[in-house]
Amino acid sequence: EAVIETELIDAAGKVFLLQEMDTRTVRTVDSVVIGPDGRHTFRLAVAQTGFWLLGAPTGKVLVLMFSPGDHVKVSGSATGFPDHIELAAPEETMALQAFFAQTRLNERKVDSLEMLIADHQEDENFYEFTKSLEPVFRQIWEDQRYLAIGFIDRHLSSIGSLVVLNYAFGLSPVLSPAEDSAIYRRVDSALSSRYPDNKHVRYHHDRMQRQGAPAENH
Repeated sequence: EAVIETELIDAAGKVFLLQEMDTRTVRTVDSVVIGPDGRHTFRLAVAQTGFWLLGAPTGKVLVLMFSPGDHVKVSGSATGFPDHIELAAPEETMALQAFFAQTRLNERKVDSLEMLIADHQEDENFYEFTKSLEPVFRQIWEDQRYLAIGFIDRHLSSIGSLVVLNYAFGLSPVLSPAEDSAIYRRVDSALSSRYPDNKHVRYHHDRMQRQGAPAENH
């Protein structure tokens, strides 16, 4: 069994969802109305390492990675969820949380630029203005790509690397099997060695095989 403890201010009466990310779908595991003290304990039957989403009423989610027996504590603000929360969890889960925290900063930078563009859409020099912002967008994209590759390099044998590998920044994937096949093969090889029977690892391995990308040899 794995355990999630929540201790959230301004959460009383709000509904939080716990969902499992399966290989092809997301399924709801539990739904709870948080009590007056902001505390709740989710208990999960976890057979193997995988991914779960803790979702707030705002629609924002916290991505959590669990292995059998893990204990995670989520505390902070329900209103500012998941930006204003603190997580106490195993090292690999904390590393994944750090990746998403930095990713949300980059996403907010993009949102700010898009709002700036919208504010200037009636300007006479609107086209030139938008062109001037292209290098800024490109730098944010490169920063996100650097963040993703850095995470995978440091946590190659963590199943969390699968989430990072397949993460879409905006509408576009940061990494792709076509352009980053070497990274995909490295992840496949490292995880197949550590977690040969894990459903997420097998799904990634099978997809690599269908795409004709042999595993990297060591």
